[in-house]
Amino acid sequence: MDDLFDEATETARKLDSEPLMAQVLFYRTDLVLAPGDRETAGTMIRQTLAIWESTGLRTGIGWCHFLIAWMALMDHQHERAAQHLEMSWRMADLVDDVSMRAHVRPA
Repeated sequence: MDDLFDEATETARKLDSEPLMAQVLFYRTDLVLAPGDRETAGTMIRQTLAIWESTGLRTGIGWCHFLIAWMALMDHQHERAAQHLEMSWRMADLVDDVSMRAHVRPA
């Protein structure tokens, strides 16, 4: 799987596309988080969020906040999680992302 992510990262670099780099990093974060490496996943998602904030990609911003919220819940930081879920919900509303709403609402 790492080979595919490395290839995707290289393609995004060749295309000189920060949003694509962030997309690869976002999905890679999920795979790092799944076995429990929250520290590395946290660093990766903050990098992803910074890129998408700098490019103004609201959908990406919303999904980053969603994932950060789940990491906060894993650390029993309920207020922090609620803040990130609220931000994710706002982004979902701004871009009319039904899928994001469907993920955020039950959380």
